[in-house]
Amino acid sequence: MFSKPLFKKTIKDNYKLWLGITAALTVMLVLLLVMTNSVINNPDIGGRPNGGGGGGMSINLVLEQFYTMFAMLLGMIYVIITANKLIAAQIDNGSMAVLMSRPVKRNQVSVTQAVYLFGSIAAMFSVVMGVGLAVIGATGLNIAIGGFMLLNLGIVLFFLSISGISFLASCLFNVSSKSLLMGAGIPVLFFLFNMLAGFSGMAEFMELFKYLSLNTLFSVSDIMAYSTNLIWQFIILFAVGAGCYTAGIWYFKKKDLPL
Repeated sequence: MFSKPLFKKTIKDNYKLWLGITAALTVMLVLLLVMTNSVINNPDIGGRPNGGGGGGMSINLVLEQFYTMFAMLLGMIYVIITANKLIAAQIDNGSMAVLMSRPVKRNQVSVTQAVYLFGSIAAMFSVVMGVGLAVIGATGLNIAIGGFMLLNLGIVLFFLSISGISFLASCLFNVSSKSLLMGAGIPVLFFLFNMLAGFSGMAEFMELFKYLSLNTLFSVSDIMAYSTNLIWQFIILFAVGAGCYTAGIWYFKKKDLPL
């Protein structure tokens, strides 16, 4: 069910993108936390040490901007590109035919690629969380450690569902363009629908868009408040991700490959 040689090769083929996205997210989070700490503790602009915020700045608002904008956008770029490369692009360019000519089963290929995709996402946000905790400890920012860790668990579960959709698309199609149409199109639509739902205060019908996006299931405010909504939100995100990964693995085993 799992191929170590293929896993090592997959890491070698994708580590540069992973490092780039992880580094970008880490640097952004460090800068935001350090800047927030400076503003909060600056009496010239009404800052209060470790308070809710100077000049109206809220730590939770900063975290929401980072996780719902920067983390989601950069994370989506990584997921979309990587998921397509793992299956569909290899079929498209003929390298899958070479791989399948070796003593490796289809289930080994799909399971190994699925483990890499989700594992790399979990590793990415583990690094982000670790660096974030270090900065919080060094600056003394008044951020609940449990809430911050739960926030990173939430973003991992969110990307479990998004990567599951992109992985399923990669397994369904033999051509990269079709794989990307679904694997990139659906996550981008979710992101846009979530943005439109944010304008519900201007037009009531805009609120309908939040029911069309998985992004609304990742709520920074609910997480930091330890809302009971987290239980069903996390369950849905996990179910969607696990279901899509399972469907992708099953379909890849049954499909006809142009070998």
